[in-house]
Amino acid sequence: MTVESKNSLEATSSTSTLPNLKESCHDDNQKRQFIATLDSINTSVLNYLKSIHIPPDCLDRLRVMINHNVLGGKLNRGLAVVDTLHICQQHEANRPGLTEMLEYKANLLGWCVELLQASFLVADDIMDASITRRGKPCWYKKEDVGLNAINDSFLLRSFIFRILKNYFHNEPYYPQLLQLFIDVGYDTELGQMVDLETAPDGRINTDQFVKSRYEWIVLHKTAYYTCYLPVALGLHLAGKGTPENLKQAQDILLDLGIVFQIQDDYLDVFGSPETIGKIGTDIEDNKCAWPIVKALEIASDSQKKLLQAMYGKHDKDCIAKVKEIFNELKIEELYREYEEQEFAKIRAKVDNISGNVPKEVYLSVMGKIFKRQS
Repeated sequence: MTVESKNSLEATSSTSTLPNLKESCHDDNQKRQFIATLDSINTSVLNYLKSIHIPPDCLDRLRVMINHNVLGGKLNRGLAVVDTLHICQQHEANRPGLTEMLEYKANLLGWCVELLQASFLVADDIMDASITRRGKPCWYKKEDVGLNAINDSFLLRSFIFRILKNYFHNEPYYPQLLQLFIDVGYDTELGQMVDLETAPDGRINTDQFVKSRYEWIVLHKTAYYTCYLPVALGLHLAGKGTPENLKQAQDILLDLGIVFQIQDDYLDVFGSPETIGKIGTDIEDNKCAWPIVKALEIASDSQKKLLQAMYGKHDKDCIAKVKEIFNELKIEELYREYEEQEFAKIRAKVDNISGNVPKEVYLSVMGKIFKRQS
């Protein structure tokens, strides 16, 4: 799969042809129910720890650690599991309705996705020497935590498998749930490793900032767990987790996941800090990100030399010069064209799906990503 696949269906000139992308997004009540489920997850995990007589002070610490790291985000990944189940149920011919237990299990799986995300972020913040996350100090920056956060990232991942065992071990799709989390975790870790090797700390070398390497990183580091995993989990819950449906879902959702990461890279440079909730630092942090990759692809020799000399420097004049070259190259305009074209291609794929997965499952995910500003 490539970001700008030559084999993709012909893109329309504008995604203004994409109707009602926001229609299937979760509502506030659904989000409240989802958040309320976190209490029962805490109880389930902590009751097990009580049963093995973990010291009370450690139990309290784990409760604080879970809440600090899984709350504060938009929860879109977790809610996508619930959305997928709801949409599939709504499109059943006999509309059997959603049982309370099935909805509860969708919420549980959604929190498993959020736990996975939290485990990645705790580790990522240490590797990037980040200061804040979601408006709070990073977990490892807390005075009584430090590098103990490394083990906490392991625990957040382990809690997923405890939840799956507690609530899903009798389900026929239990092995598939386990395999999904194992495979997606592996893909994400590989993506992170290649990303770190591409822009190693203290060594600035933009020679590896090429399209093929960048695409591999974002496919593995972001696309699998951000877009594919939540929908795949929802399809299993809805009884639609067939190999054919999952292959089709992967084909659509990995493309969306790549767009999602490119949006993040674009917003880091061009987004308003008030809107995105942070000050972008990809330029000075020497990140292999879409704006620099695209710029190096189309820049003149003199512009490339300047980018290579200025990128990755914690110097306001260097940052300003990099942004000036981005503007000369019309990177912002090229991004907007790319986003329109990619969403049109993906929408064309959705309109031509086969099988018994409603296209609204994919439109729901598209609705959360298309033209997002944060």
